[in-house]
Amino acid sequence: MRTLSLIFILTTFILSCTKQVELDLPLYDDKPVVNCLFTPEEPFLIHVSKTASQFDTMLVNVTDALVEIYQENDFLAELPSNGDGIYSDSTLFPNAGAAYTLKVNVQGYDVVTATDSVPSSYSEFTYKGFEEDAWFDEDGEAYNALTYEIDDVITDNYFEVMYRANYSRQYSWEDTISYRFWMSHFNCFDPVVEEGRRISIFTDQGFNGTNYTIQMMDGNGMWNADSLHLNVQVLQGSQAFYSYRTSFYKHRYAQYSDFFEPTEPVIMYSNIENGYGIFAGYRSKFYPLIFTN
Repeated sequence: MRTLSLIFILTTFILSCTKQVELDLPLYDDKPVVNCLFTPEEPFLIHVSKTASQFDTMLVNVTDALVEIYQENDFLAELPSNGDGIYSDSTLFPNAGAAYTLKVNVQGYDVVTATDSVPSSYSEFTYKGFEEDAWFDEDGEAYNALTYEIDDVITDNYFEVMYRANYSRQYSWEDTISYRFWMSHFNCFDPVVEEGRRISIFTDQGFNGTNYTIQMMDGNGMWNADSLHLNVQVLQGSQAFYSYRTSFYKHRYAQYSDFFEPTEPVIMYSNIENGYGIFAGYRSKFYPLIFTN
């Protein structure tokens, strides 16, 4: 009985110490969110959702939107819903050089629109060689380099270079061979790389229409593997594609920045009218390389 009385007194004391406080919640901009990065190698795939409020615990997908594609202002197709906010027609592929306009009608909102195209020309990358320990950073870490010559076409070009690596290694204390996969951007310390925090995304502003030699670097231990199969992927996109990708990498870097050296938040680029998101074209090409020790 004494224990129950003590619990009652403590509970009453704690409740008497509480106080209701009014908080001003951040402004919530309720709009559709539409995302599509399109390339001639794949059919149009549009994802439609809504901006999330402070109380949403998951993505708010829109499954009943009217999604239309226009080419050069002429109606091309209405994309059917595939569920989970995805709209796509497996037979509808974009063409390089053609301007496409996306129109999305979500009930209760203004019509969402955006226009972009896949680049009509492509600048070729030619592999020129490999250099070990081509660069050392301030901490003394070594970077190996792949050298490429860019045969640049005379127009504004925007590049993003990535690689997919399959490599194997047999250690002296193991009976079997270890197989690994790694995908990443290269590091670039070239002065043409002004965006993306030294990662391999850049424009041809400094060498438009000429041949330019650039080094793609990486400090990963995969270079010491017994066998290394490297697929270098060059993505060449529109200005909207480039603006979106650079803002994405800056946003991600700021999101996971050092606690003791915080970075200001970076707003994601959007070219969607009456909403948020991205509608941008790009094309890509793979350049395979094989290294053996």
